[in-house]
Amino acid sequence: LSAILLLLADQVLSDRSEEKKQLQEMIDENPIHHFLFDEISRELYERDNYSTEVQTTKLTNLAGYENTNEVAQFYIDKIETLPWKYIFTLEIHEELSQELIKTFDGSYFNGNIRFTPKTKQFDVNYPLSTGNEAKDKAIYGGGLASLLIAPKERFWADNKVYLQIETSGFVGYYANSETYENVLNEFKTFCGLSLALRLFKMERKYKNAPFKERFYIHKHEMDHWVLDGRKNLDSDISDAFQDLTLHNLDGTLDSDEKKSAWLRKNLITIEKLFKNKVKAQKIFLASRWLFDGHSTKNTLLAFIQLTTVLEILLGDKKTGIQVGVSTMLKNRCAYLIGSSNLQRKELLDDFDKIYDIRSHIVHTGKTKLSNEEYGLLNKLKWMCRRVIQEEIKLLMKDIEK
Repeated sequence: LSAILLLLADQVLSDRSEEKKQLQEMIDENPIHHFLFDEISRELYERDNYSTEVQTTKLTNLAGYENTNEVAQFYIDKIETLPWKYIFTLEIHEELSQELIKTFDGSYFNGNIRFTPKTKQFDVNYPLSTGNEAKDKAIYGGGLASLLIAPKERFWADNKVYLQIETSGFVGYYANSETYENVLNEFKTFCGLSLALRLFKMERKYKNAPFKERFYIHKHEMDHWVLDGRKNLDSDISDAFQDLTLHNLDGTLDSDEKKSAWLRKNLITIEKLFKNKVKAQKIFLASRWLFDGHSTKNTLLAFIQLTTVLEILLGDKKTGIQVGVSTMLKNRCAYLIGSSNLQRKELLDDFDKIYDIRSHIVHTGKTKLSNEEYGLLNKLKWMCRRVIQEEIKLLMKDIEK
């Protein structure tokens, strides 16, 4: 296998920097190694040729891999068919699904990210089985647990809405590729924007058993979407997604009509932002950090992540050197979101306290927050949401022009 990898790396990437760059953007810094390891491992597993009990052997000793030139050419041809098209599908929990179903009929929030309700056609379009037992075993895992769980998972739940993200590139079974990381970033961006705009809020719920949300991944082959794999979300991200619920704006969204109008308004805004990704780049990055700051159960880490949100949107290296970073940030923050002189003064005072806590975490190894500092953490979350809201307003004016 190593000889083939070296041969392919030399033949495909030598002196072809543009092709190398494209592959790295889809896969990783070592795209040929990653692609070959994943594709060959998958093929062996699906053929039932893979076994942990067998001693190490050469790939050329296995049937179908004897001729290295033919094998090398096969994988060269295969890698040249990239990028491949994928759809990632994530189930939205019952409570939020029901709110979305009340608001919309059919697919909505168009673009490469969309909400889609369960229909009979949905089962047809995105099957949860490949029709090949060996491939299904590779996707769902082997053993007794697979036999008990997999059949239940091979049907989409009724009366649910699904978040779908369409992309292109390369997604493997094993190591996470750049394509997968980009999808995860888009997912976190959407969640962060939804929190910032108060489309959703996070209400921590008791969970009597750990459960990881997962993406089901379909690949486009021969004009059909074919089940290609599954990816579990990290525990903190999974829990945070399960805890998202429709914001009620402090009780003012007290009817289905008001809730629907609020949903539509904000989804239209988010859709416009996703159609202007280059202009919204800083807002997207800040939104991901906002979601991370809400997701993590480590409050000290949340402090760092949330102050990063403000630094992304309000920071300026040149000005920061001249007047000091914290001074620049607090003034920009206070004058951007403060609605009165009194509120600006309160923001300036709170900002000094917040950055003092941040400094203690980073420079002295602070290990715990006091009750007052927990209050400042919540104030910091509010500041971040308000700054993102104001930045979105400014960008929307540019977009509308």
